[in-house]
Order: sequence, then C-alpha cells, then structure tokens
Amino acid sequence: MRIPDPYSPFPRTSSVNSPKDKGSLLEVAKHQGMLRYLGIRQVGNNLPVSIRSHDYLSGCSLALSFGLPLTLPLRPHLAIGSQTQVSIRAKDIALSRSYINGISIQNQIRGRICALIPSGESLIVQVDCGSTLLAEITPGACRDMALQEGEDIYCLIKTHSITYLVELDAQPYHRVVSHGGGHYYLDTPG
Repeated sequence: MRIPDPYSPFPRTSSVNSPKDKGSLLEVAKHQGMLRYLGIRQVGNNLPVSIRSHDYLSGCSLALSFGLPLTLPLRPHLAIGSQTQVSIRAKDIALSRSYINGISIQNQIRGRICALIPSGESLIVQVDCGSTLLAEITPGACRDMALQEGEDIYCLIKTHSITYLVELDAQPYHRVVSHGGGHYYLDTPG
C-alpha cells in the first residue's frame, strides 16, 4: 500500500508491503527506515555497573563497569555497591585519537578498534576497552580520522547520554501536537 499522506516523513515513492510478505512489523519498519520516525530508542550498548559513590556537588554518581570508571547521572537512591545496568546509544559516543583536556565530557575511555562495520549511511566502530563499546559515526568521519582496526582510540561519552535501563520505561515520550510551516511541534503527554 502506498503512503498518501502529504505530511508523512516517508518518501512518497516508498511502499510498505504486508508484514506477511516481509517478516515482522519491526523488520518491515527497520527495512523501510521508519524506526527513527516512530521514536524508537536504538540501544547500542548495555553495561553492568557497580555504584561506587555519589558526588552531590558535581551532580553525578560514580561507578565501575568491567573495571572502567564511569561518571553517571546522579541517582542517590542507588546504594553504594549496588549493581545496575546502563545504556549508551552508539550514536552518543564520539571518538578521539587522544585524551582531550578542558572539555565537559567526563567519560573518556581508552580502547582499541576491533572492527569497522559499514551500516547503511553510518559506520559502526567496535572498540575493546575491557568491554566492547559500539560507536556510530559517519563514513566521512572515519575517513577523516583515518581509522583502522588495531589502533588505540578514546570513546567520549557525556554523562547525560547514559541512561539507567530501569528508567527507560519511565521516560516521557513526545507526541506531535501540531504541524505548521513545515515544522513539527512536540509536547510531552500529561
């Protein structure tokens, strides 16, 4: 069936076949590139963490994951020594050839590039830093940085790009409340 809606974010030439013909609805949505329009969060990295301390003045909780220190959003209700899991989207990890001083990104994790995996319009960089992290970058960024497997790299992760898995279902979602002048206006339900 064709998508006739003139306000649809999908190209008019795209067609959606019956899920029976292509697989599950999720597979069809992935194939058609629709997930980003549906607001489905793509989780790239799930890590177990052990809470070490809470720094109220800095507004963060400090944790360890596979022996690596991580600065997380402050959650004082998590007991020191408790275990939980966090999520970091691959597209929320930037890469650098060296440690960078004087920036607000508090997590700079050194690792080694294991693989460079083409993924549509992106490139997934698999980094071994005691655990495996996946970073999503553009092929142009990979080319500009001349990244190669086996090289050392720093994964840069903003504290507030890290989500506690137990909180994912509790996060508000946005809905389109109006469309005008080619712009969508978003609102949080409630």
